[in-house]
Amino acid sequence: MPENYRTSSRPYHGPAFFSVEETCTVSGSDGRRFVRHVVRHPGGSAVVALIGRSALCVQQYRPAIERVTLELPAGRPDGAESAIETASRELREETGLRAVSLAPLTQFFNAPCFCDGLTEVFVTDDFERGGAEPGQDFPTNVRLVGLDDVESLVRDGSLVDAKTILGLLLARSWVDGS
Repeated sequence: MPENYRTSSRPYHGPAFFSVEETCTVSGSDGRRFVRHVVRHPGGSAVVALIGRSALCVQQYRPAIERVTLELPAGRPDGAESAIETASRELREETGLRAVSLAPLTQFFNAPCFCDGLTEVFVTDDFERGGAEPGQDFPTNVRLVGLDDVESLVRDGSLVDAKTILGLLLARSWVDGS
């Protein structure tokens, strides 16, 4: 995927899919007050779609880090969508595949030091063609990643997304039955 993107930024003050709160915690032992800024995030879902010992990932440009990343199909919920519905929709939108079934793999907080966003990761090896054409929302390329290659892809900087690294490593255990 060509890395011919340019990113410009400016302060944003308006509605967003997350909010920022100032919180105050009082220590019970000595009564000290701790003020922090907390991001309230709706969370998200990701899906590891397996073909044997490989998983489908998407390459997409991420403006926050100004680079193309290799990630699991993932996103945040639309409205009152459940985590499994979000995972299923994201798989369709980003790869053009429809999951016949999804199994929970794990869930984790993305950055509990400042954010309450919870990501739920699902796994499937049961899917079929039938969804949106990949990349309609934002340009993406679908790529197969070998589960046995994860560590080397992390070491060489090809995999930098935490949900993808965690999902692929746990999927390898799922495939191996451990």
